[in-house]
Amino acid sequence: MKRVRTALAATVVLLGLSAEARVISYAPITSRQATPAVQKRANRHAVLVEQVSVTGGIAGPTCFACFQTLARLVVYDTLGLEEPRDVTPGGQPTRLDWAGAFEGPDGTLFLLTRTTAELAPGENPTQASRDLFSRDGGATWIVSGLPRLAWFGWYPVDIGGPLVQGRGAGLVIGSAPAPFVVPLYDGSTNAAAYWAVKADGSAAKIGSFSLDSILLGTDADGRLFLVAGQPVGSSGTPAAGIWTVGLDGAQTLLAPFPPRATSAGFVGGWIARAGGAYLNVNWSYSPIPAGLTGRRSVAWAEGGGIDEIATSASTSATDLFAVPTADFSGAWVLQRSDGPTILSSHTPGGGLVEAWRDVTRPQVEAIHAGASGTRLLVQVHRPRPQVDQRIFKDPALAIWTVGQPAPASYDELFVQETDWKGFVHLDVDAAADGAAFLFDSGSSTTAILAPAPGPSGAGGGGDVVQEWGVVRGSLRQRLVIPASARTTGMFGAAWRTDLVLRNPDPASVTVVVRFLPGSDVTPAAPDRSVILPASSIATYPDALASLFGLDAASGAILLVPEGSRSIEATSRTYTAAGCGTYGMSVGAVDVFAALGANFAVSFSAGLLGDGFRSNLVATDVSGRGARADLTLAADSSAPVPLTGTITAPASGQRQLSDLAAALGAPAWRTGSLLFTPKSGESVAGLIAIDNATNDPTWFPPDVPSIVPRTIPAVVHADGANGARFRTDLFLFNPSERTQSVTLAVKPWSSNVAETLLTLPLLPRESKTVRDVLSTAFGRTGVARLRFQTMGTLDDSGGVRVTSRTYTVAAPGGTYGLLLPALNAFQSASGGESLEILLPAGGAGFRTNLALVDLSAAPGTGSVSVKVEIFDEAGVRKDVFETPVPLAGGVQIDDLFHGRGLGDGPRAGVLRVSPSGGLIAAYASVIDNATNDPLYAPPVLAAKP
Repeated sequence: MKRVRTALAATVVLLGLSAEARVISYAPITSRQATPAVQKRANRHAVLVEQVSVTGGIAGPTCFACFQTLARLVVYDTLGLEEPRDVTPGGQPTRLDWAGAFEGPDGTLFLLTRTTAELAPGENPTQASRDLFSRDGGATWIVSGLPRLAWFGWYPVDIGGPLVQGRGAGLVIGSAPAPFVVPLYDGSTNAAAYWAVKADGSAAKIGSFSLDSILLGTDADGRLFLVAGQPVGSSGTPAAGIWTVGLDGAQTLLAPFPPRATSAGFVGGWIARAGGAYLNVNWSYSPIPAGLTGRRSVAWAEGGGIDEIATSASTSATDLFAVPTADFSGAWVLQRSDGPTILSSHTPGGGLVEAWRDVTRPQVEAIHAGASGTRLLVQVHRPRPQVDQRIFKDPALAIWTVGQPAPASYDELFVQETDWKGFVHLDVDAAADGAAFLFDSGSSTTAILAPAPGPSGAGGGGDVVQEWGVVRGSLRQRLVIPASARTTGMFGAAWRTDLVLRNPDPASVTVVVRFLPGSDVTPAAPDRSVILPASSIATYPDALASLFGLDAASGAILLVPEGSRSIEATSRTYTAAGCGTYGMSVGAVDVFAALGANFAVSFSAGLLGDGFRSNLVATDVSGRGARADLTLAADSSAPVPLTGTITAPASGQRQLSDLAAALGAPAWRTGSLLFTPKSGESVAGLIAIDNATNDPTWFPPDVPSIVPRTIPAVVHADGANGARFRTDLFLFNPSERTQSVTLAVKPWSSNVAETLLTLPLLPRESKTVRDVLSTAFGRTGVARLRFQTMGTLDDSGGVRVTSRTYTVAAPGGTYGLLLPALNAFQSASGGESLEILLPAGGAGFRTNLALVDLSAAPGTGSVSVKVEIFDEAGVRKDVFETPVPLAGGVQIDDLFHGRGLGDGPRAGVLRVSPSGGLIAAYASVIDNATNDPLYAPPVLAAKP
């Protein structure tokens, strides 16, 4: 729940908040399962190994050979100035066992990978596994000088620090003279041989250690390497211990340390500026090494001895750990265990100094130091229940400045993660100012998740298309309303857009509002700056005229809150019809949820058929222009796809009107659209318009279905004012092979089991099921529809599904609303909240609220759900509780009149807080004159 305040004169509750945390929207940079190369997080370029085929489970980072995948090596520019480059050796997908990337001070990118690739046809006929090297970012490859020996590697969790997979990866990043150091098994000596790969691709052995040795880390410059083990082949009998090894092979013992470091758990570390080494130790054997008192310790090794800095009896890998300071002069030490969470700094001369303690015990899982030395990014675990009620944890982030108290709030980065998650690209100081970061969820995408506890600050996540993979996000919010208009259209339409902005925080916020023009003839408009009072909602009717003074224009609207503040936004675009309107709601999309090259999306409702026209809009948010390839797929009677392109100018929008005509399809055709970005970063959406009524429906990109998804309502029922609502279902298989999707329908009002239907779809086939509840399932009323793609998966994301619910208008044509599949940000369980920002209200409208439980199995019980209603001033006007049947749903018709609130607020927020279960919610805002409904989706509410 948000914190609430009681007014002095009355018991009205405000939408006031004590913190400015928010839910971070993001976009995956690739649709493929990907694992990052070992590399520095601060590199401009990020390198991923992307799986092309999967024949087994996800075994862990870089363990591709464990289950025989084909993969490709891809280089991403984190500044967004270059498009992704496929640099796979030989140019064809191949087996890639691991990869490393070193970016020099001059920007030179060195790559090293173990692979079976052929550099030319027939060049590696036996498909031998060998190490290939590139000194020009993958433009050319050579066989490295490394011997063909087995590689060592292990996979502890990522606790932060400067390297991606910085502990246990079996590969460390060196320096310009020798970019990589790799441990390999040497059968001739039965030892681990440590090899340095030089800048020309040659290799030199710099030392040999016992097989149980481990490569712990490096110094700040990557010229000294830290090894736990016993030297082999040296004169005398060297001690097992913590050793430094130079590129010239020189070895120095820092402190004795028992053997079996690898099997004992994890031991990671780094060489400090002072010459000694910091160690993260987890020891599972007896006796405990000399100098340590516990099995889990942070220690200092120097001068022949080990000094324990901190110890813990906990078995959790994140209850005690250390990461280097930015300059490697000391350490940041995190302690949690059974007491408060404590962050301390340590230097060899100054000892351990507490920086802050937090009695709320946040479960800090990683720490990242900024190069400035004054900032840390603190990453914590947050528990979340999944659909099957198992507990899941996701990261939440805060920037902490040295000298300040512990972070008071954390921004939620809600991804489907595994233990091997972590940042792929991160510059802490730049991220604090809004620069993009890349985060790897490490997920095998085996289950869909429920959202996090809330709320506080701006909710979000409704614009996220895929909740796993390597994702791009930012700690600063920038929102885009991707469609707005003040223009005339076909069949007498006169389009207008009302903009709705919400400030959820207890302090006013200034928002810069910018118009991104939709055509070359649209006049430019100066930016506007608006101030949103504390805990309030503002509506700007006919926004292009009222805010920008434009008489005729169409395009997108960019919203930039000041500093690190966040807001929520939505809009209503409509045309007049007699005394009422037909329209659609278009919500805001975060700039960092935009689509980039290597991440294709689909619109399964691309063409609705005879009597409809579809317009595609794409807005560039990269500032350099965006281009996407279009593929229009029809049903099996027209298997040949039609193709085209759409190009948006820098910081502008393009609309492709009448999609069928533009791509050469007959007007009566139904079909689906595949949108494949090739350059820039774009926000895309599709508008389907009924030619008879001019009623528009906004379709966002589909969500993948390789996890269970839910459309909360499919309908075959009568409504108010003579409406007879029906739901059409639209399906699309974007894959190059046949895929089957299983549909499961469960009535809202009964506890019967789900009715199942499995539909196969041919490669790139589109399918439309009219009045799906009646024709496919023989039912009437209202039902929940769950679906999931079955069988072997590929990077297509499975069959895509969306729906439109509508009624036939008396003079002909239809009017209705979008009811899409929900993403994981759009349901809540006990202790969590959803919020719905209404796109319209007041006189002339009525609002219905739908509540649906997503539990898989039906039952005889119900879930109690609290509903709160807030007006445009942030005043809570009403609160009540209502039961929702397990695996069922309810609709509260004409919510405001039913609760004695008259016409209700002109702009408002509905907050939905279930006591348990897994509850989804949405509102339909209906024009009383035309009976036309708008879809108002939920978003996950944030928390401190």
